[in-house]
Amino acid sequence: MNLLFCGDIVPGGGLSYQDSFITKELLEYMSTFDFRIGTLECAIGNHFAYDERKMAKTKAIVYARDEDLAKLQEMNINLVTLANNHFSDLGLEGMVHTIELLSQKGILFCGAGKNFSEARKPAVIKKDGQVVAFIGCCFHGFAPMIFHPATDTEFGIYQTTIEEIQQNISELKKSYDKVVVLPHWAEEHVFIPPSYCYEYAKKMIDAGADAIIGSHPHVINPHTKYKGKDIFFSLGNFLFPDICMDVPRPMFYPASLNGLEKIWAYPKKVENKSLVIWKSFNRIGMIAEIQIDHKIKSRYTFVSLSPNNILGLYYSFLLKLHMSFCGFLVKAPFYGVIRKLYNHRMNVIRRLMIKQMSLNVPVNI
Repeated sequence: MNLLFCGDIVPGGGLSYQDSFITKELLEYMSTFDFRIGTLECAIGNHFAYDERKMAKTKAIVYARDEDLAKLQEMNINLVTLANNHFSDLGLEGMVHTIELLSQKGILFCGAGKNFSEARKPAVIKKDGQVVAFIGCCFHGFAPMIFHPATDTEFGIYQTTIEEIQQNISELKKSYDKVVVLPHWAEEHVFIPPSYCYEYAKKMIDAGADAIIGSHPHVINPHTKYKGKDIFFSLGNFLFPDICMDVPRPMFYPASLNGLEKIWAYPKKVENKSLVIWKSFNRIGMIAEIQIDHKIKSRYTFVSLSPNNILGLYYSFLLKLHMSFCGFLVKAPFYGVIRKLYNHRMNVIRRLMIKQMSLNVPVNI
């Protein structure tokens, strides 16, 4: 069983104003896998109210329209995790509607449901005698983010504790050959994860998880292993185009992009109707390839989103070398201190990596 894991997907935004969005080369590469799994980092709907909590706190509202889900079908995405901080951006109606549309189109999902019991259930795929369960989850403690966690009686995402996730994994291992966890965690726009991510990953693997595939930072994070099991801390953005944003920060779909002010997606705030542009380092994502037979084999490659929002394969030996170096750092003693030094604005190695990304995927506004 060959699995492809990709990062955050928002199939609308600027893609709605162009004829193509992905290269033939990348589509052909994706077609060589048995299943393709990603993070649907948005709500889906045409006429639903924005999440009032996010509007009050000027948090970004991210959504795609019903017709935009056709792009997932064009890429033949088979399964998505919904456990993220944008699934509830169109409120309860939007959450219910998103799941209904995915079901209609035959796209499996995990990480959300009509109550906590449903949200914690895995999505399951079968092939070649292997049965694999996928859990999408968020952890408590994301103070800056706004989630809509499922409860015993309320619709929402699977947000819970590491102890409960461990119990869930242990239970699933009794029924399924492999368990893959898709956590939404870490820190936005930071290239190496907080120390708790590695500690949580080890606990989940000790409980029986066979791979950990993370998301949320909008940039790639390193890959490492624990007890021979893969940990991808963040695959970054996959198909997440530039988007139109109104004040204070909801997405919108104007008749045309002409005349809109262009601003960087991070960190500038939205003060006028704007076309919000990702920086170069946000436009490079990672694809994790995992082959499941009697043993699990893995590797990864990169993709990039061009300045005109066309997604394609991306080759960089230096970036791969840097990610390998960061994977070593995560497991080093005193990682907390190392991480502070790595993130320091005077870190020449990190600055050179970002500069290289900017040279290879140049974006100007």
